[in-house]
Amino acid sequence: MGDHGRKAFTAAALAAVAFAATPAPAASFDRAKATSRTERLICSDAALGARDEILSKLYVAVSVVR
Repeated sequence: MGDHGRKAFTAAALAAVAFAATPAPAASFDRAKATSRTERLICSDAALGARDEILSKLYVAVSVVR
């Protein structure tokens, strides 16, 4: 497995750990302070909110690998 493969595997493993270790979903921003049109849209749609939380966790997991 090359360097790129190891990084991809590490990122995937960290993402799996992040999902398993998080007891409750956490938004990527404070939804009580949503002001932009995009933030309000994410807050108003449960499916978008769930995807936002997943994307946030993946971003954190990938950021740790770098």
